[in-house]
Amino acid sequence: MNLIITMQALDSRIDWSDREKCELIRLHQAFPAPAYQIDCGTSDRRDPWCVVTDCERDEIILHIARIDQHYVLANGDGFCRNFDRLSDAIKLAIRQKYTGAWQTNSS
Repeated sequence: MNLIITMQALDSRIDWSDREKCELIRLHQAFPAPAYQIDCGTSDRRDPWCVVTDCERDEIILHIARIDQHYVLANGDGFCRNFDRLSDAIKLAIRQKYTGAWQTNSS
């Protein structure tokens, strides 16, 4: 007899939640392959992260991570900003792709 045990992570830092994964789909849609590559993983502290690589330039152009229940959005040009909601970070990342503007009027 085979026994299958399903364990759910009790620590919310282990990976992206299902809700966060839904938000990350927007990132995949805005930065499609083969022009872009999106890789996700977890840090040594088990905080989840995603990076977007511009395949033509072979350069990471965007980094999003959840650290201590906040979201950090950074690019390779020194821009770095904290967000309370992942959806806001992704919204700014997508806006930047199409407008080139990292600044926003909101906090």
